[in-house]
Amino acid sequence: MTNPPQQPLDLAQLHQQGAVPHGYTVVGPAEPMHTNGPGLAAFVIGITAVVISFLPIVGLLAFALGPIGAALGIVGLNLANRPRRRAAWGIGLSLASMVIAFVLIFGYAFGMLAWLNAGVDEHRGNIPAPTSTP
Repeated sequence: MTNPPQQPLDLAQLHQQGAVPHGYTVVGPAEPMHTNGPGLAAFVIGITAVVISFLPIVGLLAFALGPIGAALGIVGLNLANRPRRRAAWGIGLSLASMVIAFVLIFGYAFGMLAWLNAGVDEHRGNIPAPTSTP
């Protein structure tokens, strides 16, 4: 007597039903990894812009990098089925870099003006006052 041919086990169907036989594992195509390229770019640009914004003269570059990072972050937030955390951080860091650069540039400018004004006042103190001649 011959045994009837056995059907191969459909492990995917058994796994969906929660009845995978002991000792078997379900192996199938891996879920595609979703990455967020614009969000990652916004994050990297944001970090770079924050670091650059603290440098005295190069801080002006943060005004250019900030809007670029914010725009890429907004694009990264609008992508469907993608991680959004880096995009949100990229937007925040980009905006923070612009604020930091703005504050520091004005601080450097007014500090320089105050220093020059103090030098002029000191120099004026060393000049004798004009005397009137009869």
